[in-house]
Amino acid sequence: MAEDVLQDALIDVYPRWARLIEQGDPTGYVVRVMTSKAANHRRTAWARRVMPLPEDHSVFDGTVGSGDFASINRLDVTRALLTLKPRQRSVVALHYLMDWPVAEIAEALNMPIGSVTSDLTRARGALRLTLGGDARE
Repeated sequence: MAEDVLQDALIDVYPRWARLIEQGDPTGYVVRVMTSKAANHRRTAWARRVMPLPEDHSVFDGTVGSGDFASINRLDVTRALLTLKPRQRSVVALHYLMDWPVAEIAEALNMPIGSVTSDLTRARGALRLTLGGDARE
């Protein structure tokens, strides 16, 4: 899915590229287009099919986390992320995987900063519960 979203976003951005470069850094615009494309892609009938996750843990190269979460493998984390709402999953991905600050996420997703913070807090709580931890941690 990620490759399809990226390809669709690049197709849309390419005709405007020269103008975007003239206006400054096009990163925010490209991320916004990709976010919209990902949301639209999820709405299609193809994306609604539930793809089973592999039961073979050997396809993942180790565990994540520390302390109480040291025994959680990537398959568990992937499954837990799939339980989040799409907007929460986007915010978590941009914050923790892309290492973006809350203000940049808010700008890229056209959301108030408070909504981003709220989504991050709720997503962390949901992930803790799903992964077997205490929601108050």
